[in-house]
Amino acid sequence: MSDLNDPLTPVEIVLGRKRKIVVVIAVLVLAAIVYWLVFVNQYVVAFRNQEDHFLYGSIGSEASTGPPYWVFKALPVMYADKLGPAGWGHFGMLYEKPGDDLPIGVSRRIVSGVDRVWLNCSVCHVGTYTLPNQTERHLVYGAPSNNLRLQEFILFFIDLGSDPGFTADRLIAAINSPEVGGHLNAFERVVYRYVIFPRLQAAFADLGKRLTFVARQEKWGPGRVDTFNPYKSLQFNFPMGAASISDAALNGSSDYPSIWQQRPREGMNLHWDGNNNSVAERNLSAALGAGVTPVTVDRPSIRRIEQWMWDLPAPQFPAKVDVDAAERGREVFSDTCAGCHGMKTGGTYS
Repeated sequence: MSDLNDPLTPVEIVLGRKRKIVVVIAVLVLAAIVYWLVFVNQYVVAFRNQEDHFLYGSIGSEASTGPPYWVFKALPVMYADKLGPAGWGHFGMLYEKPGDDLPIGVSRRIVSGVDRVWLNCSVCHVGTYTLPNQTERHLVYGAPSNNLRLQEFILFFIDLGSDPGFTADRLIAAINSPEVGGHLNAFERVVYRYVIFPRLQAAFADLGKRLTFVARQEKWGPGRVDTFNPYKSLQFNFPMGAASISDAALNGSSDYPSIWQQRPREGMNLHWDGNNNSVAERNLSAALGAGVTPVTVDRPSIRRIEQWMWDLPAPQFPAKVDVDAAERGREVFSDTCAGCHGMKTGGTYS
């Protein structure tokens, strides 16, 4: 090798160029890997148990709609004056047991390096009952969500977009509060203040503009949902002003259905208005209501739920059955309801 003061030989010059090229290529490859792992690839919490997957598994709604995990955790603390000690339970959202991290129907997914949450199928399809003279609440998986007040839940987020009290300082303080325990460090606080909060504020303001018509709607009530008007605006940019849609057409709310025993439903007129006869297609269109888009939908996850509910048995009636009354009800159901809601066996409906 030549002395440091001597000019490089042609061979050394060529080798040096090659080393630089190799270093540049290695840096680019490493940067591409990091970019893919952090900003492109998505990560979900996986559940082995089918019921756990139904309750908490992601169907792809977080990528287009969901707020960061810590924001979702902090909002009930910021707005305890509105939500009270029940937090998200104020809107009828359910928890399996006290102290659970997230309500039933809220899933997690890492999107662009951010832990985000939003809704899945079970937010609309887990009901409860309490027997007379008892206080224990029983969860029924696959039943209509008779507690959920989704319209009020939506209006809460709309109001955030115009609330002067929704500030970066309050949000960061709530995340770092003992009730939430976010413990944001100095760098994370800067990111929340100058990146995440402005995007949240803009998203909530845009939500309010798109869903202004909700103020014209009649109240949906618990256990009911306007099945498509909000999504016509949010996902398909339909004009929803008074000049474009009447008050009567705006009131399209209906009860949540049960989703057990779906195998015999295949081929029947499905969805709230009987607009298709495919269980799989019905599930995909219903997933729009949870915030999924055709781009973000996680088809394998939804397919797993389909397989679970294909033969999911209906729950047994929890109290003593009046056999005579049940027989009279069966006859009424067979004559007047079963054509759309029953299963035909041997010339009769059951």
